[in-house]
Amino acid sequence: IGAVTILEYLRTHRSATLAGVVLVDQSPRMLTGRDWDLGLYGEFSPADNLAFEWQMRRDAAGAYLRLLACGFNARARAEYDANTPAMRRKRQLLRSMPGAPWLALWKSLAHKDYRDDIAAVTVPLLVVLGGASNLYDAARLGRWFEDHVPYAEVLRYDGADHAPHLAMPARFARDVAACAARCTFPVERRRPTLRTIAGSAA
Repeated sequence: IGAVTILEYLRTHRSATLAGVVLVDQSPRMLTGRDWDLGLYGEFSPADNLAFEWQMRRDAAGAYLRLLACGFNARARAEYDANTPAMRRKRQLLRSMPGAPWLALWKSLAHKDYRDDIAAVTVPLLVVLGGASNLYDAARLGRWFEDHVPYAEVLRYDGADHAPHLAMPARFARDVAACAARCTFPVERRRPTLRTIAGSAA
């Protein structure tokens, strides 16, 4: 959900107050349509979304796990179909949580279109995509970022799923550090001095 949080921030405040942005395996628009086929699975229509919301109302945990499993990644689908111990633990954990907040969260972001907000970013933007993401076509989505966002650097982690930062944490840390080294904080956001920190603490 971190990617959606920063996308909402960009929509509200733009990037003038930021030094840089990192997005992890996220399309700027989740639903697909006549002018956009880079959302979920490349074919997740508004009708598909209505069916998913209906499934969420019946069994939020089951619907969410199916969404993550039944995409591009054959390994994720096999784990789901085999109902492995790891999958059973995920299902048990999710079912221990109330389903209404999951549905409300989903409905708040499913119809959003952040393409213009991302294209307007004027600070370094690091986009990390899972080369084996089950949700998005990493090669084509990466090209969209490169073609439409002047400040974007796109990295694809081959073999990584929807969470490349968890699959390859050491590489991710190095890449974020390299991106941070290219960032310049705005003048009005200079780091506080020891005097101001002490004054705030008092």
